[in-house]
Amino acid sequence: MTSKVLSLNDSLEWRDYLNILPLEQHDAYYSPEYYSMYEANGDGIAKCFVFEDKNDLAIYPFLQNSVNKLGYTLDAEYSDIQGAYGYNGVITSSYETEFKKKFFEAFSWFCSEENIIAEFNRFNPINGNHLFEIRTNPINVLDNVLIDLTLDVSEIWMESFDNGVRKAVKKAERNGLIYQCISGNEINELQYKSFLDIYLSTMRRNNADEYYFFSEMYFEKLFDNLKPYILLSIIEMDGKAISVELDLVGAKNCYGFLGGTLSDYYSYSPNSLL
Repeated sequence: MTSKVLSLNDSLEWRDYLNILPLEQHDAYYSPEYYSMYEANGDGIAKCFVFEDKNDLAIYPFLQNSVNKLGYTLDAEYSDIQGAYGYNGVITSSYETEFKKKFFEAFSWFCSEENIIAEFNRFNPINGNHLFEIRTNPINVLDNVLIDLTLDVSEIWMESFDNGVRKAVKKAERNGLIYQCISGNEINELQYKSFLDIYLSTMRRNNADEYYFFSEMYFEKLFDNLKPYILLSIIEMDGKAISVELDLVGAKNCYGFLGGTLSDYYSYSPNSLL
């Protein structure tokens, strides 16, 4: 039984541990490349707690921040931790009760040594890692839409989308909207700029919290470091990009991540086609 804590300086080792886990857990959300964006964005120090017992493995990436820097006068240095934006929590090869107990015993010892006093996670509804948690009861706060892409296309069309969405897609096609999908390694400067302009204009229109505008460095790392995970979808009308979505693609799962639509084009149903 062993445990260790990795930093971004140990990215290769972090990646090696991630690759040991089952394929359905190979998502960008848990990668060192993903956490490097948030450390660069000022969201905390990226770390990854690794726990092994016999042939079982669990890894837990998080961002660590000082509580004292919030303005509290305390008797020592204290920290809190949270997962990076998106889904997070522990990913593991085993959900056996005894393994979970051993993991949290080791993790609790680490937290005590580091004076970590609070923790926040957004568990992943696809891999179900809330089931690994034994210390508290997770709270359901959002609805998520899951589509099984292993089904036949016609079955997805009829069963996963209601009649209103199917009508909207046909309307978008009649309006001459064009769809293109670009993998991370093929995104050019114009497509990158189209995504950024539409995303930021959508955030401004919705009066989004300042956090969601992200820094220039964040977007640079997103499009440079995460190329193998990125899928960019663009809807165009008369040669103009009007709706975009950036998806994160893992070995088995694909997640809608960031996107937006120009408000002047809502009536043409670009979102439904996208």
